[in-house]
Amino acid sequence: MLYIFYPKENVHINKSQLEKDMPYIEYKDEGGYVSTEINNLLKKRKYNWLYLKVVDFLDKLAEDDDLSAYFNLELLKAIGDGLIEMRIPKTDKKGVFRIYYCNSELKRECGASVLLEAEYKHGDPMKIGAARKRKSEYLEKIKKERKNEKN
Repeated sequence: MLYIFYPKENVHINKSQLEKDMPYIEYKDEGGYVSTEINNLLKKRKYNWLYLKVVDFLDKLAEDDDLSAYFNLELLKAIGDGLIEMRIPKTDKKGVFRIYYCNSELKRECGASVLLEAEYKHGDPMKIGAARKRKSEYLEKIKKERKNEKN
């Protein structure tokens, strides 16, 4: 699984894809909405455990092309309108980190997952609406790009 940290457009280079002397950019340093939330986990010492779980989970997904096992375990869940939710961990009394994403629409993005929004939550999800809005923005941007390519 490849990642794009929306609103950035470049595909994140996974550790296994690095060529000699290429620097690795960590998820927290990618920029975009999801990267900001991941970075926020590091700002409070009590969330370092969750930061490590998030990075580990993203690394595992990055190396896996068949995500069916993650859906079966409900670590990934389709939530409608083409949005998918990552749950890290699936459940925990201390809270769950959620990443909302959709699949890319452009060939140059190599089928990457567009990470739209994230939140650390204890109760009801609060940022699903924001994720849907960001997906609409992403699709609108693609529509404009395709229109410009035809002209």
